[in-house]
Amino acid sequence: MLAGQPMLSLLIWMSVVATVVITVGRLCSYWLGGETSFFLYELPPLRKPKLSNILIKTLGRLEWYVKEAVPLFFAGTLASFLLDRTGWLATLESWLEPVVVGWLGLPAKAADALLIGFLWRTASAIAAVATGIAVGVGGILLRLLRAFPIS
Repeated sequence: MLAGQPMLSLLIWMSVVATVVITVGRLCSYWLGGETSFFLYELPPLRKPKLSNILIKTLGRLEWYVKEAVPLFFAGTLASFLLDRTGWLATLESWLEPVVVGWLGLPAKAADALLIGFLWRTASAIAAVATGIAVGVGGILLRLLRAFPIS
C-alpha cells in the first residue's frame, strides 16, 4: 500500500491510526464509564509446564486425529475408488470439460488432473495436518524440555 512512498507517508499513516485508536478509546471510556483496571493484573501467572500435562494434551490431540481425521481420509479414498470403479469419475470429468476448456482455456485432458487433484487435495490436507500435529507437538515438547529441564 505504501510501497515506493517516502517515509513521511508511513509516519503520517501511523499517526492517523494512533490518533483514531486513542480518540475512540477515550470516548468509549467517557461514555461507558466504569471501573478501570490494569491489564497486567488480568494476566494469569506463568508457570513451568508439567510433562504430564503436555503428554495428556498430546494424547488428546492424537485421539482426536484418530477419531475425526482418519475416518474422513478413508471415506475420501473409498469415495474416489468407487467413483473410478463405477465409471462416475469419467462422467464427472466429461461434465468438467466444458468448464476446463471453455472457461479456463485448458486442454480437455486437464479435467482429469483437475478432478483428481481436487479429490486428493483433501487427503493431502489431512496428511499435512497429521504431520503438523506430530511435528509441532514434538517440537514444542522438545523446546519446553530444553527451556525447563526436568530435575
